Amino acid sequence: MDRELSSTTLGQSFIKKQPKTMEDSFSDIETFEPVDIDMNALKNILASYQSQMGGAGPASNLLGPMGVRLDEMD
Repeated sequence: MDRELSSTTLGQSFIKKQPKTMEDSFSDIETFEPVDIDMNALKNILASYQSQMGGAGPASNLLGPMGVRLDEMD
């Protein structure tokens, strides 16, 4: 699977973490760029909700039990 994905641009579509300190810098590993999992998950959940157009679907099923309601704003 890694070989198949290496020939795509999928890895470039993720939001990457910015190093906070010099200790978080990965200068010794040139190609390593940590992915910001929280931001990517939020981005994908919001995109899913938008495609649901406010109806029932996976995003509202995940957010509803957490008490999060994304109602349409006028």
